[in-house]
Amino acid sequence: EKSGLSIKDGHRPLPRPDHVELPHDHKQSVGTLTAEQLKSYGCDHPDGRFLLSIHGDLFDVSDRPDKYGPDGPYYSMSGRDITWALWSGYDDENEWDKYYDLMQCKPL
Repeated sequence: EKSGLSIKDGHRPLPRPDHVELPHDHKQSVGTLTAEQLKSYGCDHPDGRFLLSIHGDLFDVSDRPDKYGPDGPYYSMSGRDITWALWSGYDDENEWDKYYDLMQCKPL
């Protein structure tokens, strides 16, 4: 049985870094991405462009490498769809990239 939130050092306010070197294409449209293409925008992206998806909407989180970069508590969310994890309340990596029709979900 799962017990909910589990990310170590996550789910707390983190002050915004003083200076972040943004990728040249920060917040520019990437169009429609497949799940496989989205993975290329993970925490190991060579230009530091980090994207994540929530219910099909892409969010550019490149301005927060302290959270979504390789050393951040949410590093594993970069390049992934986290809809199911947010909906279910389980922030485990096993919950990323689960594509369910949330409109069909019923309360337990």
